[in-house]
Amino acid sequence: MPTANETKTLLQKAEQLNEKEKYNEAIELLNDEVLEAHNSAELFTERARAHSVLKQLDENIKYCDKAFAINPDYYKAFNYRGNYWNFKGEYDKAIEDCNKAIALKPDFASAYISRGNSWANKGKYDKAIEDYNKAIALKPDFAIAYNNRGSVWGNKGEYDKTIEDYSKAIVLKPDYAIVYNNRGSVWGKKGEYDKAIEDYSKAIVLKPDYVDAYNNRGFTWHNKGVYDKAIEDCNKAIQLKLDFANPYWVRAMVYDKLEEYDKAIEDYTKAIELNANFNFLQSRIDEAKLKLGEKIEKTEASQNEATLFISDILEEITDTGNKKIIREKSVTALDCMRRIQNHCAIEKPIDVVHYSKLFVADLFLKDVSARQRYGNVVNMNDPEEGRILSLLLKEKDSTKTIERYLEDTRLFEDGDSRHNNIYLGSFLPAPENDSINSHEDELIMWRTYGKDENRNEAAGCSIVIAPEFFFWPPKGDSSHTVMQKMDNAKPAEEKTIKGEVLHRVLYYDKVKKAIVRNDDFGCDEINAEMSVLVQVITDLINLRTTTKEDKKIDDIIYRILSELRHNFKGASYAFENEYRVIIYCEPGAKIGGENIVKVDMDSKQLPRSFYIESANNISSYIRKIYIGPKVPNPERWMYLEVVAKQKGLTKLTVQASGQKFQ
Repeated sequence: MPTANETKTLLQKAEQLNEKEKYNEAIELLNDEVLEAHNSAELFTERARAHSVLKQLDENIKYCDKAFAINPDYYKAFNYRGNYWNFKGEYDKAIEDCNKAIALKPDFASAYISRGNSWANKGKYDKAIEDYNKAIALKPDFAIAYNNRGSVWGNKGEYDKTIEDYSKAIVLKPDYAIVYNNRGSVWGKKGEYDKAIEDYSKAIVLKPDYVDAYNNRGFTWHNKGVYDKAIEDCNKAIQLKLDFANPYWVRAMVYDKLEEYDKAIEDYTKAIELNANFNFLQSRIDEAKLKLGEKIEKTEASQNEATLFISDILEEITDTGNKKIIREKSVTALDCMRRIQNHCAIEKPIDVVHYSKLFVADLFLKDVSARQRYGNVVNMNDPEEGRILSLLLKEKDSTKTIERYLEDTRLFEDGDSRHNNIYLGSFLPAPENDSINSHEDELIMWRTYGKDENRNEAAGCSIVIAPEFFFWPPKGDSSHTVMQKMDNAKPAEEKTIKGEVLHRVLYYDKVKKAIVRNDDFGCDEINAEMSVLVQVITDLINLRTTTKEDKKIDDIIYRILSELRHNFKGASYAFENEYRVIIYCEPGAKIGGENIVKVDMDSKQLPRSFYIESANNISSYIRKIYIGPKVPNPERWMYLEVVAKQKGLTKLTVQASGQKFQ
């Protein structure tokens, strides 16, 4: 049996190796034979720590459990078990373990870091920053605290603060390669591509086998339009890690830009093969095939319905002389539509609120398998939605071509005259602990939306929903920033793959003749894309007059605009800053692998309104329920909280609205 001094000396060596990020050496030092001989909770925990950083989760939890068997109250073991839960996506369990570590040792800075990481993963950025601040106060030279706080500032869109924290981390730890990589991603988001490349290059000097830095630098070269260097970096990343999907994705985008579509298809396909989360790239493959003039076949993979629709239309075109130009313009319109949708998709998780009827809340809580329903509707609450998009297009078209076309076709003027499978779910922002920007309990919302089944105002409820309910984090084109953060992101688990993406609604101000939102979302990129869309729609309209394909071109124009119109509303609704789930699908299609359109497929005629259901069961994602200010005897609805607790939903609260309704 080793002496206490021998155990202490071994512990010091293990701690030093872990501090120097020599995790494999620490694991080798603390092999099973050595650990069994010393039988020390501290040594088992240091072994767990090394596995934790290496994301070897089974080993991490195994050695934590061995530490607890010796000392059930060892604070560091709680911390590293918390890391295990964090990587598994069990953030509440992670926070609970970190709380125990902090209770046992309040000055343990690492536990605040771990808890901050869990808060950040839950989208509770202010709480995360509070914990990182505490860690820095306890340990002012804690470089990782500055790095992690910088990442959270980035998630909040505070890029200057992000760079300040990353820079501080680099001062404290000049050989901190990951921070150079992280700071490079922020420079990239700010459009400072040269600074981004400089940081990625520094990360590579410090760590020559840094695959993520090569990938990210390749992506930045792509953004700069320096395609040969982008391909060179992607090739290096692939050489270093053959099973890494990201550089294949980046290189495919480069080949797409170079119009080498066969190579792009090959790389997109390889990326999907290596990472099933990249199924969204099937839509890019389809677009590349469309550009090559190939017919697109329906598959089980994720495909863009608009691309499939337009592919079918193009196959029917008989005007061989103009088929190529019609195809090119259609693909450009598709690209533009996709980019506008991507800009509208949220980049960071946010709590939202949905106003509904009380019996809906009752159903959600009593049935743990209940799902949110998205309806097939022409508009949600603004009858001008299609006309708003039309007006915006007309304002940007100095030739008046679009105006004359819309007058002739009366597109969106008489309601939706064609069968259209757009499904909408409407939500309003409800950031936690933010009374200024939250709509979770607001008088005007109770008047507009919080009605009961008899349409009585303020007699319904509002249901506050956690961001994890939705398709988060975005894993596809819906967030171009995800690519730059991929080195920090854990692989998505199956349960996070399915779901819906939240999109911003944009508001058109007829007086200012501008797209607006009353939050910090910039609309410059949207305006630029709208100008491109106007040009390509104009070109397609002009092709109607020089070809015999006017009906097919009309179908293409309608298909593009019908999908985009639900991202635009009139400025009178701008105070809402609404978010929407906007899903297009054919009857009988599956969304997220299991959402089935609820309609009798044997029926000769489809009903005017039908629906699909959310991929996730909603009950476990409900954070709070407000009872409307005009609900009689609101206390009788407090039983909902009892039902929630019976179902294990202990974090859900039910309360009466605090609004005074006259």
